[in-house]
Amino acid sequence: LMDFDLDDLLELAHPQDRDRAARHKQPSVDEQLGGASEEGRMQRKDGSSRWVQVASRTLSLAGKKVRLSMFVDIHERKLAQDALREREAHLSATLDALPDLMFEVDAQGICHDFHSPRTDLLLVDPAVFLGSRVSDSLPPVAAALSMESITQAIATGYSAGQRYQLNLDDG
Repeated sequence: LMDFDLDDLLELAHPQDRDRAARHKQPSVDEQLGGASEEGRMQRKDGSSRWVQVASRTLSLAGKKVRLSMFVDIHERKLAQDALREREAHLSATLDALPDLMFEVDAQGICHDFHSPRTDLLLVDPAVFLGSRVSDSLPPVAAALSMESITQAIATGYSAGQRYQLNLDDG
C-alpha cells in the first residue's frame, strides 16, 4: 500500500488525460463518500504510456476521509478493442461498397442482419426478414438452395453460391 498525493498521480497521467483525471481532485468528488472508476493512460518514465483502469473509493476511517485507489493494467485489452473497432470499420466500409443486397443468416437459416446501399430499390424492406427463417421468407426451392449454400459455407469456409428466380406478383 502506497501513500500518494493526488498531485503525484496527476503527474503520472498521460498529458491528454490529465484534465479528465483532474476532475477527481475537485471538492465535489472528494467530499462524497463513494467510489469512481475511470480508464486512462499513465505516462511511463521512458515516454511511453499504458492504459489503466483506476478504481477509487473514499472511505471514512476514524472520522477521517481516506481515498483508496487501485490501478489495473488494461493496455492489452484496449489495444485489442481498438484493433477490433478498426476491423469492424473496415468490414463495414467493404459491405457498404457492395452493390448487392446481402443478408446475414446463421446455420439454422435465421436472418439476423442485412446490408444494402440501395434499400430504396427493393420491393420489400429487408428489415421484415429479420428474425425469420429463409424457409418462412422464400419459396421452397429458393429456401433449399439458400440453406445448401449456408451448409456448404459452414463445411468449407465459403460457398460457390446458388441462383434461383423469384416470380413477383406484378409479373
